[in-house]
Amino acid sequence: MKNIRGLTALRGLAIIMIILYHLFPDQVPGGFIGVQVFFVLAGFLLTVRAPKVMNLEEAGLFYGKRIRRIYPALVIVLAVCVVVMPFVAPNALGGTFELPGILLGLNNWWQLYANNSYFAQINNASPYTHLWYLSVLMQVYLVWPFILNFARTVKKHMTRGMADITLGALVLVSMMPMWVMYSRGAEVTRVYDDTFSRAFAVLVGAYAGMHLPSKKEMGLRQIAFGISLAVLGVSMFTLHGESAVTYLGGLQVTAVAAAVLCRLCAAETLPAMVMDRFKPLGFIGQLSYELYLVMYPVIFLFSYKKVSVTPVNVILELAVILGLAFILKVITRLLSSMSKARLSFPRQVRVCLCLALVLGCVNYGITMNNKNVTSDSAEEASESTATTTTTGDLDGSQVTLIGDSVLRGARLALWDTMPKAWIDSAQNRRVSDAMDVLYYLNRRGRLRMSVVIALGSNATFKRTEGQELIDYLGPKRKIYWVNVYGMYLGRQDATNKVIDALAADNDNVTVIDWASEADTHDDWFYDDGLHLDSEGRTAYAMLIYEALEKDA
Repeated sequence: MKNIRGLTALRGLAIIMIILYHLFPDQVPGGFIGVQVFFVLAGFLLTVRAPKVMNLEEAGLFYGKRIRRIYPALVIVLAVCVVVMPFVAPNALGGTFELPGILLGLNNWWQLYANNSYFAQINNASPYTHLWYLSVLMQVYLVWPFILNFARTVKKHMTRGMADITLGALVLVSMMPMWVMYSRGAEVTRVYDDTFSRAFAVLVGAYAGMHLPSKKEMGLRQIAFGISLAVLGVSMFTLHGESAVTYLGGLQVTAVAAAVLCRLCAAETLPAMVMDRFKPLGFIGQLSYELYLVMYPVIFLFSYKKVSVTPVNVILELAVILGLAFILKVITRLLSSMSKARLSFPRQVRVCLCLALVLGCVNYGITMNNKNVTSDSAEEASESTATTTTTGDLDGSQVTLIGDSVLRGARLALWDTMPKAWIDSAQNRRVSDAMDVLYYLNRRGRLRMSVVIALGSNATFKRTEGQELIDYLGPKRKIYWVNVYGMYLGRQDATNKVIDALAADNDNVTVIDWASEADTHDDWFYDDGLHLDSEGRTAYAMLIYEALEKDA
């Protein structure tokens, strides 16, 4: 089937949203909906380009096309990362089995298994974090022939109206896993990365692809085009990755809006044609897959190296992303044109398995040379190595500490200095989670007169969010906020500026300057540059203790 005009530009819009989100997560908090647009586009195109009969032969051809489309560029990016990252970011490749998981289309499950938070800014981060999307799509591809044949069977044995109602109802049912998982309190990354909670967007696109419109009633369609585009634009700036609205309606609405845009592009409505004629958007759309593959490793590396977010550096970052994507496109096209004979589907599968094994072995060799301790193993280490001793009269009976995995790893050292302190800490905890923690502690009578907040490492936060915590604690409590430090924490300075501003605005808030204390002690950190070894935990605990003792 020929190219559908306008869809290339829509792909361009989607990848721009995603890149802006990763570059400016605070300014474009909902840019991740670009992935939702990609899912819908995939379902739409799978349907409109499907063969008339999906038998075993056609299914084999379908899988072969998907492999040839996905793997050449993906393997090149992974190979470059494996070779380059050990030199420029030696501790970035942390997961021994992450690469095989990517090549086998299981990366989203790997990330969930490793408890990697998609919305954490550096903790457990990887240059491959964005490839969860590709894995979800590959899993959908695997069952797509069965889905297509089921839909066609329904349409064959029912009237057109009943078939449309039945398939539409099934698409609505496919949205339920996201609603149920979020409503039951699952961690947002679990909801965001899970195949069963995200596949509905592909089905929404597929349903739209089964109902291609004619070219009549152009006026109404132009209005629908404008409304759908506005929905995506507003969502881009208003949705948040950890907001209930996102999972209980936001992603569903954006999927429908993207499906409407796909249908209108297929009908060649005037706005779609205007968008299609905007050449820069079309050029970006043609590079959308390559841009998606290279953008996150580049952004990750800039953040890892703590490159400041200035206009010049952002332009440089975008230039690098665009240049690498263009080079990748040229290389994959050359490889495709040089291939005289296409491998059969079974051989393609064997090649993928061999690549997974080879890259996995290389990655294993690299990671074995690193001590790369995660927050969980750091906690285990802390159970047996904390040796801090109390140096004063402060026993912690009036102290509550709230924090993330850094505080959690140091909790034994803190209890050695303040044996009666109440410590509430959790991995991947962010400032946005803290209000619920305060409510809980207050109800149980555990919110004492001195409160230490050790949050900010996992994500940036707004000044209003921090002020909300301070207002809830009230002016009578003394609040100590431990600022953040990470050897590769890209937004450390921005986060600490917010903490400093909160202290300046509130007389009862004191900053515990962990960033200055830790800056000259790289030897205190494990290879992730964030979590602390025994000596670091002792220093961390003593710094907090001394700040509290000074005001005791």
